[in-house]
Amino acid sequence: MIHIVHSGNRHLYRAQIWAMFQERKHVYIDGHGWDELMSFSGAEIDDFDDERAVYLMALGDRGDLWGAQRVRPTDDRCILVDKFPQLIGPDQPQLKGPEAWESTRIFTARAYRGSTPLFPLLALAGAEVAFDAGARRIVAFTDIQNYPNLTDGAVVLALTGLPSAYRYGTMVGMRLEIDEEKLVRMRDSLAEHRRLSYAVNDEDMEVHGSLPAVQRAVDAARRIDEWSPRKDLATPIRSIAQIEASYAMYDGAKLARMAEIASAAAAAAEEARMISPPARDSGAVVPIKDMVA
Repeated sequence: MIHIVHSGNRHLYRAQIWAMFQERKHVYIDGHGWDELMSFSGAEIDDFDDERAVYLMALGDRGDLWGAQRVRPTDDRCILVDKFPQLIGPDQPQLKGPEAWESTRIFTARAYRGSTPLFPLLALAGAEVAFDAGARRIVAFTDIQNYPNLTDGAVVLALTGLPSAYRYGTMVGMRLEIDEEKLVRMRDSLAEHRRLSYAVNDEDMEVHGSLPAVQRAVDAARRIDEWSPRKDLATPIRSIAQIEASYAMYDGAKLARMAEIASAAAAAAEEARMISPPARDSGAVVPIKDMVA
Protein backbone atom coordinates (compact mmCIF):
# COMPACT_ATOMS: atom_id res chain seq x y z
CA MET A 1 0.00 0.00 0.00
CA ILE A 2 1.10 3.52 -0.83
CA HIS A 3 -0.56 6.24 1.26
CA ILE A 4 -2.33 9.14 -0.47
CA VAL A 5 -1.85 12.25 1.65
CA HIS A 6 -3.96 15.21 0.57
CA SER A 7 -5.29 18.39 2.15
CA GLY A 8 -8.18 16.52 3.75
CA ASN A 9 -6.17 13.92 5.68
CA ARG A 10 -2.81 15.60 6.33
CA HIS A 11 -3.68 15.91 10.02
CA LEU A 12 -3.25 12.14 10.24
CA TYR A 13 0.31 12.33 8.89
CA ARG A 14 1.92 15.22 10.78
CA ALA A 15 5.00 13.21 11.80
CA GLN A 16 5.45 11.66 8.35
CA ILE A 17 5.07 15.00 6.55
CA TRP A 18 7.73 16.64 8.68
CA ALA A 19 9.99 13.62 8.19
CA MET A 20 9.43 13.96 4.44
CA PHE A 21 10.47 17.62 4.44
CA GLN A 22 13.58 16.76 6.45
CA GLU A 23 14.48 13.91 4.13
CA ARG A 24 14.01 16.16 1.11
CA LYS A 25 16.61 18.55 2.53
CA HIS A 26 19.02 15.67 3.00
CA VAL A 27 18.47 14.39 -0.55
CA TYR A 28 18.19 17.56 -2.60
CA ILE A 29 20.13 20.22 -0.70
CA ASP A 30 22.75 18.21 1.19
CA GLY A 31 23.03 15.44 -1.39
CA HIS A 32 22.46 17.07 -4.78
CA GLY A 33 23.76 20.46 -3.71
CA TRP A 34 20.64 22.36 -4.80
CA ASP A 35 21.33 25.24 -2.41
CA GLU A 36 18.82 27.52 -4.13
CA LEU A 37 15.99 25.56 -2.54
CA MET A 38 14.39 26.97 0.60
CA SER A 39 15.20 25.26 3.87
CA PHE A 40 14.60 25.98 7.54
CA SER A 41 14.84 23.94 10.73
CA GLY A 42 16.44 21.11 8.79
CA ALA A 43 13.60 20.82 6.28
CA GLU A 44 13.09 21.66 2.57
CA ILE A 45 9.75 23.22 1.58
CA ASP A 46 8.75 25.28 -1.45
CA ASP A 47 5.69 27.13 -2.71
CA PHE A 48 4.37 24.03 -4.48
CA ASP A 49 3.76 22.43 -1.07
CA ASP A 50 0.34 24.05 -0.98
CA GLU A 51 -3.20 22.77 -0.46
CA ARG A 52 -3.27 21.26 -3.96
CA ALA A 53 -0.18 19.11 -3.44
CA VAL A 54 -0.73 15.38 -2.98
CA TYR A 55 1.97 13.27 -1.36
CA LEU A 56 2.42 9.56 -2.02
CA MET A 57 4.14 7.90 0.91
CA ALA A 58 5.59 4.45 1.47
CA LEU A 59 5.55 3.67 5.19
CA GLY A 60 7.14 0.89 7.22
CA ASP A 61 5.44 -1.41 9.69
CA ARG A 62 5.76 1.21 12.45
CA GLY A 63 4.63 4.13 10.35
CA ASP A 64 8.18 5.29 9.61
CA LEU A 65 8.76 7.02 6.28
CA TRP A 66 10.42 4.88 3.60
CA GLY A 67 9.92 7.09 0.57
CA ALA A 68 7.68 9.76 -0.91
CA GLN A 69 6.70 11.69 -4.00
CA ARG A 70 4.78 14.92 -4.59
CA VAL A 71 2.23 15.17 -7.40
CA ARG A 72 0.19 18.22 -8.25
CA PRO A 73 -2.18 19.52 -10.96
CA THR A 74 -0.64 21.84 -13.55
CA ASP A 75 -3.72 23.79 -14.60
CA ASP A 76 -2.38 26.80 -12.65
CA ARG A 77 1.41 26.39 -12.76
CA CYS A 78 4.06 23.83 -13.64
CA ILE A 79 7.75 23.83 -12.76
CA LEU A 80 8.79 22.04 -15.96
CA VAL A 81 6.83 24.27 -18.33
CA ASP A 82 7.19 27.58 -16.48
CA LYS A 83 10.81 27.35 -15.31
CA PHE A 84 12.47 24.99 -17.78
CA PRO A 85 10.77 25.53 -21.17
CA GLN A 86 14.07 24.76 -22.92
CA LEU A 87 13.49 21.09 -22.02
CA ILE A 88 10.33 20.90 -24.13
CA GLY A 89 10.45 20.14 -27.85
CA PRO A 90 7.98 21.47 -30.43
CA ASP A 91 6.40 18.06 -31.02
CA GLN A 92 5.20 17.52 -27.45
CA PRO A 93 1.56 17.19 -26.38
CA GLN A 94 0.04 19.63 -23.89
CA LEU A 95 2.25 19.38 -20.80
CA LYS A 96 0.42 21.97 -18.70
CA GLY A 97 -3.31 22.02 -18.10
CA PRO A 98 -6.19 19.84 -16.90
CA GLU A 99 -4.80 16.66 -18.49
CA ALA A 100 -1.33 16.93 -16.94
CA TRP A 101 -0.06 16.49 -13.38
CA GLU A 102 3.52 17.08 -12.29
CA SER A 103 5.69 14.74 -10.24
CA THR A 104 8.50 16.22 -8.11
CA ARG A 105 10.59 15.47 -5.02
CA ILE A 106 10.55 11.69 -5.32
CA PHE A 107 13.05 9.92 -3.06
CA THR A 108 13.87 6.90 -0.94
CA ALA A 109 14.50 7.66 2.73
CA ARG A 110 17.74 6.79 4.50
CA ALA A 111 15.81 4.58 6.92
CA TYR A 112 14.60 2.32 4.10
CA ARG A 113 16.70 -0.77 3.72
CA GLY A 114 14.34 -2.85 1.61
CA SER A 115 15.37 -4.82 -1.44
CA THR A 116 12.43 -3.64 -3.56
CA PRO A 117 12.97 -0.33 -5.41
CA LEU A 118 10.35 2.17 -4.30
CA PHE A 119 10.42 4.39 -7.38
CA PRO A 120 8.14 2.24 -9.60
CA LEU A 121 5.69 1.77 -6.71
CA LEU A 122 5.54 5.50 -5.99
CA ALA A 123 5.25 6.21 -9.71
CA LEU A 124 2.33 3.79 -10.04
CA ALA A 125 0.58 5.34 -7.05
CA GLY A 126 1.07 8.83 -8.47
CA ALA A 127 -0.32 7.69 -11.82
CA GLU A 128 -3.39 6.23 -10.11
CA VAL A 129 -4.10 9.48 -8.26
CA ALA A 130 -3.55 11.66 -11.33
CA PHE A 131 -5.68 9.42 -13.53
CA ASP A 132 -8.51 9.54 -10.99
CA ALA A 133 -8.40 13.34 -11.24
CA GLY A 134 -8.71 13.27 -15.04
CA ALA A 135 -5.03 13.55 -15.99
CA ARG A 136 -3.72 11.62 -18.97
CA ARG A 137 -0.02 12.26 -18.43
CA ILE A 138 2.48 13.06 -15.71
CA VAL A 139 5.40 15.40 -16.37
CA ALA A 140 8.65 15.56 -14.45
CA PHE A 141 12.30 16.56 -14.73
CA THR A 142 15.52 15.16 -13.33
CA ASP A 143 19.28 15.37 -13.59
CA ILE A 144 20.43 13.28 -16.54
CA GLN A 145 22.57 11.08 -14.28
CA ASN A 146 19.41 9.88 -12.52
CA TYR A 147 17.54 9.07 -15.72
CA PRO A 148 18.83 5.47 -16.15
CA ASN A 149 17.63 4.66 -12.63
CA LEU A 150 14.12 5.87 -13.47
CA THR A 151 13.61 3.93 -16.70
CA ASP A 152 12.28 0.85 -14.96
CA GLY A 153 10.39 -1.70 -17.01
CA ALA A 154 7.19 -0.82 -15.18
CA VAL A 155 7.47 2.90 -15.94
CA VAL A 156 7.71 3.91 -19.60
CA LEU A 157 9.07 7.45 -19.65
CA ALA A 158 9.45 9.59 -22.75
CA LEU A 159 11.77 12.57 -23.02
CA THR A 160 10.05 15.90 -23.60
CA GLY A 161 13.02 17.28 -25.53
CA LEU A 162 16.78 17.55 -25.57
CA PRO A 163 18.74 17.71 -22.30
CA SER A 164 19.91 21.14 -21.20
CA ALA A 165 22.65 22.34 -18.90
CA TYR A 166 21.72 23.93 -15.59
CA ARG A 167 23.69 25.16 -12.63
CA TYR A 168 24.22 21.72 -11.08
CA GLY A 169 24.66 19.56 -14.19
CA THR A 170 22.43 18.50 -17.08
CA MET A 171 18.67 18.29 -16.78
CA VAL A 172 16.11 16.41 -18.84
CA GLY A 173 12.30 16.64 -18.99
CA MET A 174 10.11 13.52 -18.97
CA ARG A 175 6.50 12.54 -19.39
CA LEU A 176 4.53 9.41 -18.52
CA GLU A 177 1.37 8.78 -20.53
CA ILE A 178 -1.39 7.17 -18.47
CA ASP A 179 -4.66 5.42 -19.26
CA GLU A 180 -6.51 2.41 -17.88
CA GLU A 181 -4.55 -0.09 -19.98
CA LYS A 182 -1.18 1.41 -19.04
CA LEU A 183 -2.11 1.32 -15.34
CA VAL A 184 -2.99 -2.36 -15.64
CA ARG A 185 0.33 -3.07 -17.35
CA MET A 186 2.22 -1.17 -14.65
CA ARG A 187 0.46 -3.19 -11.95
CA ASP A 188 1.10 -6.46 -13.76
CA SER A 189 4.80 -5.71 -14.19
CA LEU A 190 5.06 -5.02 -10.45
CA ALA A 191 2.99 -8.11 -9.50
CA GLU A 192 0.32 -5.84 -8.04
CA HIS A 193 -3.09 -7.34 -8.73
CA ARG A 194 -5.10 -4.51 -7.22
CA ARG A 195 -4.90 -0.76 -6.84
CA LEU A 196 -1.79 0.22 -4.89
CA SER A 197 -2.68 3.66 -3.47
CA TYR A 198 -5.18 4.33 -0.68
CA ALA A 199 -6.33 7.47 1.14
CA VAL A 200 -6.76 6.87 4.87
CA ASN A 201 -9.59 8.82 6.50
CA ASP A 202 -10.77 9.53 10.04
CA GLU A 203 -13.13 6.56 10.02
CA ASP A 204 -10.26 4.21 9.18
CA MET A 205 -8.33 5.56 12.15
CA GLU A 206 -11.32 5.16 14.47
CA VAL A 207 -11.71 1.53 13.43
CA HIS A 208 -8.05 0.48 13.35
CA GLY A 209 -6.39 2.96 15.69
CA SER A 210 -3.15 3.73 13.83
CA LEU A 211 -1.67 4.15 10.38
CA PRO A 212 0.28 0.86 10.55
CA ALA A 213 -2.91 -0.98 11.52
CA VAL A 214 -4.81 0.58 8.61
CA GLN A 215 -1.96 -0.35 6.28
CA ARG A 216 -2.06 -3.98 7.43
CA ALA A 217 -5.83 -4.11 6.88
CA VAL A 218 -5.60 -2.58 3.40
CA ASP A 219 -2.74 -4.86 2.36
CA ALA A 220 -4.69 -7.89 3.62
CA ALA A 221 -7.69 -6.81 1.55
CA ARG A 222 -5.48 -6.33 -1.51
CA ARG A 223 -4.20 -9.91 -1.19
CA ILE A 224 -7.64 -11.47 -0.98
CA ASP A 225 -7.45 -12.94 -4.49
CA GLU A 226 -3.92 -14.31 -4.25
CA TRP A 227 -5.36 -17.84 -4.10
CA SER A 228 -5.96 -17.57 -7.85
CA PRO A 229 -2.27 -17.88 -8.87
CA ARG A 230 -1.92 -20.80 -6.46
CA LYS A 231 -4.88 -22.49 -8.12
CA ASP A 232 -3.30 -21.95 -11.52
CA LEU A 233 -0.19 -23.77 -10.30
CA ALA A 234 -2.36 -26.87 -10.01
CA THR A 235 -3.20 -26.56 -13.71
CA PRO A 236 0.19 -25.93 -15.34
CA ILE A 237 -1.11 -26.28 -18.91
CA ARG A 238 -3.47 -23.36 -18.37
CA SER A 239 -0.74 -21.32 -16.67
CA ILE A 240 1.74 -21.94 -19.49
CA ALA A 241 -0.85 -20.97 -22.06
CA GLN A 242 -1.59 -17.72 -20.21
CA ILE A 243 2.12 -16.88 -19.91
CA GLU A 244 2.74 -17.59 -23.59
CA ALA A 245 -0.29 -15.52 -24.60
CA SER A 246 0.84 -12.61 -22.43
CA TYR A 247 4.39 -12.79 -23.78
CA ALA A 248 3.14 -12.93 -27.34
CA MET A 249 0.92 -9.89 -26.78
CA TYR A 250 3.87 -7.63 -25.95
CA ASP A 251 6.64 -9.35 -27.89
CA GLY A 252 8.00 -7.75 -31.01
CA ALA A 253 7.49 -11.04 -32.90
CA LYS A 254 3.86 -11.27 -31.86
CA LEU A 255 2.39 -12.69 -35.09
CA ALA A 256 5.09 -15.29 -35.59
CA ARG A 257 4.89 -16.38 -31.99
CA MET A 258 1.11 -16.65 -32.04
CA ALA A 259 1.30 -18.76 -35.21
CA GLU A 260 3.87 -21.00 -33.53
CA ILE A 261 1.64 -21.40 -30.45
CA ALA A 262 -1.39 -22.15 -32.62
CA SER A 263 0.57 -24.77 -34.56
CA ALA A 264 1.79 -26.38 -31.34
CA ALA A 265 -1.76 -26.40 -29.97
CA ALA A 266 -3.06 -28.05 -33.15
CA ALA A 267 -0.32 -30.69 -33.00
CA ALA A 268 -1.12 -31.39 -29.34
CA ALA A 269 -4.82 -31.73 -30.15
CA GLU A 270 -4.04 -34.13 -32.99
CA GLU A 271 -1.77 -36.16 -30.70
CA ALA A 272 -4.50 -36.28 -28.06
CA ARG A 273 -7.01 -37.49 -30.67
CA MET A 274 -4.66 -40.24 -31.84
CA ILE A 275 -4.09 -41.67 -28.36
CA SER A 276 -7.70 -41.38 -27.13
CA PRO A 277 -9.54 -44.74 -26.98
CA PRO A 278 -12.48 -45.11 -29.38
CA ALA A 279 -15.89 -44.28 -27.98
CA ARG A 280 -17.97 -47.31 -27.01
CA ASP A 281 -21.53 -47.74 -28.19
CA SER A 282 -23.86 -49.69 -25.91
CA GLY A 283 -23.48 -53.37 -26.75
CA ALA A 284 -20.62 -52.77 -29.20
CA VAL A 285 -17.51 -54.89 -28.99
CA VAL A 286 -14.25 -52.98 -29.35
CA PRO A 287 -11.32 -55.08 -30.56
CA ILE A 288 -8.35 -55.08 -28.20
CA LYS A 289 -6.03 -54.04 -31.04
CA ASP A 290 -8.09 -50.87 -31.52
CA MET A 291 -7.87 -50.02 -27.82
CA VAL A 292 -4.07 -50.27 -27.72
CA ALA A 293 -3.34 -48.86 -31.18
